[in-house]
Amino acid sequence: MNNEEILKLVNNNPDSYVQIIKARDKKFYNTINDRYTGDKFGEKLYQYIYSNTGQCKNCGNKTKFKSFTTGYTEYCSKKCSNIVTSSKRSETVIENNRNNRHVHYETKKCLVCQNDFESLKSRKQKCCSAKCSGIYVSSQPNRIEKIKETKFIRNIKAIKDKRKDLTLLKNKKISLTI
Repeated sequence: MNNEEILKLVNNNPDSYVQIIKARDKKFYNTINDRYTGDKFGEKLYQYIYSNTGQCKNCGNKTKFKSFTTGYTEYCSKKCSNIVTSSKRSETVIENNRNNRHVHYETKKCLVCQNDFESLKSRKQKCCSAKCSGIYVSSQPNRIEKIKETKFIRNIKAIKDKRKDLTLLKNKKISLTI
């Protein structure tokens, strides 16, 4: 039997092709059974026709045989499948981000070192790094004072809020005990 005859036979009789091959050509059936490895005759016949022994695309281990029409699985486990698909997925995301980057980012010039840098459009970033930002802030004494005042005011508000919470708790405890 040649490959075309076998494929036609399998397509016409997907449930009984093994019995038909065994009945028509016992010698061919025995040859396939002896030469190829596999749990079932369909797997051995698949190896004969497609010269495929079912190796994982990721690690090279043996994969599971599903059926003659579908063949072997691509990967030996979910772990190997996830490794490959996650890397493909991340490549796709990176490519999409490159294509859409202009929507969210813009190129700016650092006020300190004059280097170009990318920043989100929504941020009012003026410097390319923390180092340049420190230099920029330290060159403006008024700004340093403003930062100190803002931090001081925030700390005072936080302390007042904590005191209010404590007095409310004390009042509730007193009213609960009465």
